[in-house]
Amino acid sequence: MQALLQNAKQKKALFAAPNDWLAEHNVPAIYSDIEAMLSDRDGCTAQKKVIKEKTGILSREIGALKKAGELANEPIIEMKAHKVSLKLLECNIAELESAIVRIVSDASDKSNGTCSNEAPLTVRSYNYESLKIKLISDAQRDSCESYVRQSADASVYHYPSWCDLIEKAFGHKTFYFIAVIENEIVGALPLAQLNSKLFGNFGVSLPYFNYGGPIANSAEIRDALLKTAEAKAIEEGFSHIEYRCEKPLPSYAGHQNKVSMWLGLPSSSQELWQAIGTKIRAQIKKAKTYVLTVSIGGEELLDDFYHVFAINMRDLGTPVYAKSFFREVLRTGSAKKTLVVLKNSDGKPVSASFLVGDKTRLEVPWASTLRKYNAMNANMLLYWHMLEYACEQQYTTFDFGRSSVDASTYKFKKQWGAKPVQLYWHYWLANGGELPQLNPNNPKYKMIIWVWQKLPVWLTK
Repeated sequence: MQALLQNAKQKKALFAAPNDWLAEHNVPAIYSDIEAMLSDRDGCTAQKKVIKEKTGILSREIGALKKAGELANEPIIEMKAHKVSLKLLECNIAELESAIVRIVSDASDKSNGTCSNEAPLTVRSYNYESLKIKLISDAQRDSCESYVRQSADASVYHYPSWCDLIEKAFGHKTFYFIAVIENEIVGALPLAQLNSKLFGNFGVSLPYFNYGGPIANSAEIRDALLKTAEAKAIEEGFSHIEYRCEKPLPSYAGHQNKVSMWLGLPSSSQELWQAIGTKIRAQIKKAKTYVLTVSIGGEELLDDFYHVFAINMRDLGTPVYAKSFFREVLRTGSAKKTLVVLKNSDGKPVSASFLVGDKTRLEVPWASTLRKYNAMNANMLLYWHMLEYACEQQYTTFDFGRSSVDASTYKFKKQWGAKPVQLYWHYWLANGGELPQLNPNNPKYKMIIWVWQKLPVWLTK
């Protein structure tokens, strides 16, 4: 069967009409096992088509500007971002197709009594008539945490405790939907309601973090979760919902101008030291000449972390989260949380980060360095200590966090060897129209940002 699917014509036929192809080749009824992957592949293919159309328009625009002797910097940057997105989509499509072919081949081998090099496939079908979408109850929390822990698509922020944290730290109402079939949890969707005079009333899955969106055992379960969340949104008067996903949602409008930067880690920090190259090593060594000491720990370092973080956020013109938010994150049961702080010779904090680890991945959602210490390469030393710690703790991936393609933060992370992982932020819009632009680049907020940058740090807290 694997050999058959190496034929381009057969492969095309499988993806054009999966059910018909499976029936024609006497493969067991395994459609439910590949349904979600087929849906993801179709979504990636649709996104690829849209981006190709955009690159065509940009290419003509760049050509016209150059012909007129005008600068084309902005469309060129946008073109580069689209090209990165295309490469990532092509990789996603190839990986999904390989996985689907393997599952189909294994199912065929199993039905014919032949052996496969892969582990035997567990054929799974669901009684969708018994599918129920409900808000999580206290009695279901342990089962839900177990489901999230075992799901390959789940992030650390899919644990129910992160919705609890958002409610406790910010007072926002949250909704944690679960999908249940015959008393088994088969999907989940966390959602938070944000309601303010400045930004309006809307939902995010999830705010303050890079990941969220629905996780489910099939496309049908995922769609049921989305429809239930959107019914709740209408009931609560939301203008829109923003889903922050690692995989595309077919049929949902959105944008792909953000990526996460991930670095695969070797088994030891010594191997990583050799892998990062001479240029990075030289910058780290320079920072060490300034006698910056490192502390790695937990809540005892919170004041030091917050001191650096609050100053940095004020300088960026961004309202800082309250210290109580970070304290609640540290005390949240799921995942491992760690603070890393660099201090100068006077014992004052100058660079700091907050790490969140789960399964095999360590993420740095927040990191800051006081501007006057940039010349000392304090930031480089901070990141080296984080990576060293990640290797020591046996994580296999370091997540540098999200960036816009070709932005300064993107280039900083790329120099460490990190690779972009496409993020898909999709939207449900109550009344249609344009996608919301709730970001610092929106001219509507420029004056507010400028004013914020002029405030004393104590007031911004």
